[in-house]
Amino acid sequence: AAGALSRLAPVAMAWRFPYAGGGTGTWTRGIRSGVVVIAAVLASAIAIPSAGVATVWMAAVIAAASGLVGWWSIRRLGGITGDGFGAAIELGETLAIAVAVAVR
Repeated sequence: AAGALSRLAPVAMAWRFPYAGGGTGTWTRGIRSGVVVIAAVLASAIAIPSAGVATVWMAAVIAAASGLVGWWSIRRLGGITGDGFGAAIELGETLAIAVAVAVR
């Protein structure tokens, strides 16, 4: 559940935050809300049967962590980068596991 939900973070971040630089990150300009919805449905389809009610709390902590990483990246780097995406995944997954253990 934590893995599936945390992989949604870069898709949502690409949709909401500007990308710092060019190169391989130019794909982020094409992200639309429909792609985020599809990714959220797929992540939820994996997470809900796996974690049940804890999914809500896990998703909340991942969203908060991703927002914090995005905010920091914009402030310090002028936008999100691939490393920011990775940081959001790892931080979000770790916090989601902690929340799932605490809720259960």
